Amino acid sequence: MTFIVSPYSRIAVDGDQMERLAFLPPIPALDNTFGALLLGTFCGLILFGITLHQGYRYVRFPAYDKDSIIIKGTVATVLILETLHSALALHVCYFYLVKQYFDPLALLKGTWYVGLSGYAPELRD
Repeated sequence: MTFIVSPYSRIAVDGDQMERLAFLPPIPALDNTFGALLLGTFCGLILFGITLHQGYRYVRFPAYDKDSIIIKGTVATVLILETLHSALALHVCYFYLVKQYFDPLALLKGTWYVGLSGYAPELRD
């Protein structure tokens, strides 16, 4: 019985399993790729909260009633688009870091939003 030691666990494998494991591709490092995506999403969500707060303050501002419909529409459009972008960025983080956890081959294909948003156009399906 041989033990494979990873940073997270110790796994016991026999000879046949060891031969099959030798042909698996190495697990790529996630700290310099998806770690950056996760930290960027966290920072983006903090800024999204600030944007929502500014939108709320704008609506409560006394001069809101005097502003033109174009300015009100622009503020509403920005808030809607930013909400959509934040939700889809969370979807990308969930897909790669939770749903496809410990599946190195799944990291090579992209979700539809990754190619659409321009994060990594080479990962389009």
